[in-house]
Amino acid sequence: MEDVRVSDELRHKIRLCFQEAVTNAVVHGNKYDDTKYVHVSLNQNAEKLIFQIKDEGAGFDLQSIENPLEEKNLTIAGGRGLFLIKEYTESYTYLPNEKALIMEFHI
Repeated sequence: MEDVRVSDELRHKIRLCFQEAVTNAVVHGNKYDDTKYVHVSLNQNAEKLIFQIKDEGAGFDLQSIENPLEEKNLTIAGGRGLFLIKEYTESYTYLPNEKALIMEFHI
C-alpha cells in the first residue's frame, strides 16, 4: 500500500475491509483450524485494486447475512465485517463454489 497513491481515507477503507475479510476467513470460514489456510491475492492496474480472500471452510450464503444495523441484530456478534465491506468497496462479489470474496477499490 505504500507504493499506491491513494487518499488517507481510501487507504483506511482498504485496510479495514482487508482486515475484516481475512478475520472472517479465519474465524467463520476456517473456524480457527490451524491446518487450513487463508489464500490472499492482489491484482492492481492503473484504475483499481482487486483483492481475493479465499478460505478452506464450508462457505456461506451471502443473502442470509442480516443487516447489523437493524434493532433486532444490534446484539448479534456477526455481520458487521461484511456490512463494512459492502459500504466501503466499489464492488464486492462472493463466489460460493470457490469460497472466495473479491473486493474492488478504484484508485
